[in-house]
Amino acid sequence: MSPSFARLMLAIMVVGATASPLLSVPVPSAGSATITDRKGYIPFRRHVPLPGKIVGVLVRDAQPVLTLEGRSGPADQMCLGYGGGSYRWVYVPVKQNPMIGSLMLGVGDKGERKRFDNLSMASSTTIGQWDVKGKYALVEIEVNDGLGSPAMDAFVATRMRRMDGTREFPFKLEEVIEDLRKKYEQQVKDQVRQIDTAMEMAAAEALKDRKATGPRDRVEVMFVTWIPETERLRVHFRTAIMDGDYKYSGGVNVELGPRTMALRPGVRPGDLQQPSLPNGLRQGKQFGIEFGNAYEVSKSGKVEKTLTLPIESFQRELQAPQLFNGGARNSPRTMAVPARP
Repeated sequence: MSPSFARLMLAIMVVGATASPLLSVPVPSAGSATITDRKGYIPFRRHVPLPGKIVGVLVRDAQPVLTLEGRSGPADQMCLGYGGGSYRWVYVPVKQNPMIGSLMLGVGDKGERKRFDNLSMASSTTIGQWDVKGKYALVEIEVNDGLGSPAMDAFVATRMRRMDGTREFPFKLEEVIEDLRKKYEQQVKDQVRQIDTAMEMAAAEALKDRKATGPRDRVEVMFVTWIPETERLRVHFRTAIMDGDYKYSGGVNVELGPRTMALRPGVRPGDLQQPSLPNGLRQGKQFGIEFGNAYEVSKSGKVEKTLTLPIESFQRELQAPQLFNGGARNSPRTMAVPARP
């Protein structure tokens, strides 16, 4: 790409140093739409109230989405996806070795407090009492003894019944989600030329005549929810590709991964404080692009609608990590990109 052509393209398609639309992937008219609410594409601390009995999705790999909200839980947790709201922590009653002896939670529309005894987090082990297995499950749940829950981050599933694979919901959820992963990955491969062009333009805008130092990172988040009004499964994929002109604090070129934390008995997931250096020891100018697709699936397992999150650029300055600023006791920060609170 010549410098004059790059400047022309940037003048037309890139505005300012903040995130701005770069390229929109063409979307077929039938059964498709374009996402306009980028902030709400992956919900951020947006919980919805629950009636006394619901159908929802249990998700075992919810932590990447929880991390965007600054929340942490045990590795084997299963969270609830319902109504497009943020994932809910799910407690279940157990007969032996409860993690929590008793817990007061808000119930009903007004959030009156009710005590629940002998609880553990929903996991592949604890939900086995209802013969619910697997990484994903569509389930009917009795919420807080049938009293429902206000818009908060946790509730107790006092009864549960698997729904996918039944006559009413004949699809098998794990197979559907795996097929959607493959479908999305193929669509990303089909867009490789547009993605490369968008990254070139984002680099030129962010770094001018400098070259990126790398490494180039790809971060992908999947969000799964059940929409009760339409009785459809919705699966969102969002990809961020990032590069930059990086230096390393203290001259130490080390990439630090996230820590895992165990949940101790009597400690709620929201009580965990997880030290985080989401960018390792990097500092400097970072740029990248973000895009995605969401799929709505009927009770029969058919993809009824595709929602496109157009390619959009971003850039930001990575500050020196708190490790070298004497600020280790400060609250951990949530990565600004790809999270969009």
